[in-house]
Amino acid sequence: MLAIAIWVFVEAGGAIQWSGIKGLEGGEMWRTIFAGGALWVSIYGTFVLNFCDFTRSSVSKKSIVRGNFWGIPINMLLFGAIVVIMAGGQYKINGKIIESPSDIVQSIPNTLFLVLACLALLILTIAVNLMANFVAPVYA
Repeated sequence: MLAIAIWVFVEAGGAIQWSGIKGLEGGEMWRTIFAGGALWVSIYGTFVLNFCDFTRSSVSKKSIVRGNFWGIPINMLLFGAIVVIMAGGQYKINGKIIESPSDIVQSIPNTLFLVLACLALLILTIAVNLMANFVAPVYA
């Protein structure tokens, strides 16, 4: 996904679009911000619910803290930056607002990046669904 974000950034001329033609203001802006925050909470809610299953076999509390540091805030910042670059870059390239990662994948003219993007989406979908749906039942 980082390679795709770099590609989008280069295709957008090394800059991203930070707002649409009509920028959001007031209540509309705050609703959008809170909706984005709610999505982040819902994404990580799955992992919080399965936290005891993920940490059950850890060797120490220190390993849990280290894993949570790299797995939650660092991972969240990295993927958040990738999303901002991809969304802002895609908007600058063709003026369309993306609503899902597949919107960017559909617009990739480079065969190598297209294959890599499809593989990344496939692997990420399988990995998240395995963690969210199969970890707890395995321990049950």
